[in-house]
Amino acid sequence: AECAADGDRLARMDTAQRLAFLLPAIKAVAAAHDVGVLHKDLKPANVLVAQRGEDWQLRLTDFGSSRLLQPERLAELCITRLGMTVADAASESSSGTPLYLAPELLAGQPATTRSDVYALGVMLYQWLAGDLRRPLAPGWERDIPDPLLRDDIAQATDTDPDRRMGSADELAARLQRLPERRKERAEREAALHAAARLQESLDRTRARRPWIAATIGVLVLGLAASGYSWWRSEEQRHLAEQQATRARASMDFFDKALLTLSTGRSGYSH
Repeated sequence: AECAADGDRLARMDTAQRLAFLLPAIKAVAAAHDVGVLHKDLKPANVLVAQRGEDWQLRLTDFGSSRLLQPERLAELCITRLGMTVADAASESSSGTPLYLAPELLAGQPATTRSDVYALGVMLYQWLAGDLRRPLAPGWERDIPDPLLRDDIAQATDTDPDRRMGSADELAARLQRLPERRKERAEREAALHAAARLQESLDRTRARRPWIAATIGVLVLGLAASGYSWWRSEEQRHLAEQQATRARASMDFFDKALLTLSTGRSGYSH
């Protein structure tokens, strides 16, 4: 909408304001789809804008229209003039209509609700980038800092219609739930970060296991050697005690024998 861009109005809006500005147009397309109507020529030029105090009033127009009755009156009211249709695009080089054509339409396939969704995705990108003439070209992601909005635009403008977002109603619902989705994403990222830190800790533990095993092995060998030495010393001590016991027993035996012999001789002499 030229009126929104005029005087840097769009540039002064933050992301939330821009989404609130465009959301009624997306809902209007969803309502049209619900009754079986395709727009087939969605673009900013077909979103009429009128300011009502501090608010904006949007109207989606040109459902197949190709004529204007009072263009001067529309300009006086600061309402965007209708753009050229696709069939007449060649007659006006400044027409941006081809920017919003889904790839399947360029290939000659019939229009579907998903081709309208493609045009809405391009419009959403332009609205958030703050430039209603900017094409959705390689590198467009750099203009959209919010990863969730990048994902919304990417899904709405997928070149494969079978992989594209299914409906305008789904796009509107995703944009309305953006605050909740941001919170859910933050919670998922926090959980993933915690899981990554735990995995790093486990990896460090596994990396230290060979050193731990080697240390334990050295300790076990040391204890075994000490135990063996203690056992050997105990065995030797035990043998020494046995030998000492045998020696004492021998000495006692000889003492008793000598005592007996001495006593016997004394009795014989009497």
